[in-house]
Amino acid sequence: PNEPLIQLQPAHMGRQRVVVDSSDADPERGDDGLGEVREEDLEALKQLLPKSQLTEAPIWKECSTSLSTKAAKDELRNDPTNLSLIFQLANSYAEDLQWNQCFNVMCRGLGRIREIKDMQSRLLFATRFAEAALNCKKFDEALAVLQESGEPHDDPNSLRLHLVALCRVHCRRNEHGLAMKAFHRATSGASFDEALGVLATLQEELRNLGAWEAARKLV
Repeated sequence: PNEPLIQLQPAHMGRQRVVVDSSDADPERGDDGLGEVREEDLEALKQLLPKSQLTEAPIWKECSTSLSTKAAKDELRNDPTNLSLIFQLANSYAEDLQWNQCFNVMCRGLGRIREIKDMQSRLLFATRFAEAALNCKKFDEALAVLQESGEPHDDPNSLRLHLVALCRVHCRRNEHGLAMKAFHRATSGASFDEALGVLATLQEELRNLGAWEAARKLV
């Protein structure tokens, strides 16, 4: 649960297909097939959901990865309403898994998300905010920021990432119907690899919600 939702390093998987075979599943053991996949294979499956295009978002390019957390705090202190600096400091906290600090900083941007005109930057800000909120068990705030951000209709991959984040939030809020609606939309029209990436990314939340089998059948 403390693993960063958005991994911004591009994945280089080539076109090797990862196949999940549930033919050997044993229901009496609670085994549906995917439970036998090694952790490293599960991580490979998650990488089938493309996230690397978010590195092209202006708000990410403006974010200095070499800047220390203290330096980022100093910059934000001098310009406390700057959304790019808010993201930079929050992202620094997130990389260190300091989710309370990340959430507190990102709350400065709540109600101002639509000031970010670039949709990829807005998506990145909103999903990082939602991630921090979930890790702090602030489920209402996680939903609110995704609703405020709105859906990025100009790019199917960006929309899919938004819907994955939305599905995760609904799962954590125990909203079965809304979670499955978001999952269905995230996989609708996707390639098999993309749909499998969505499934692997959300597998923990879907299992906890009791929606795993229904989601697996959609893929």
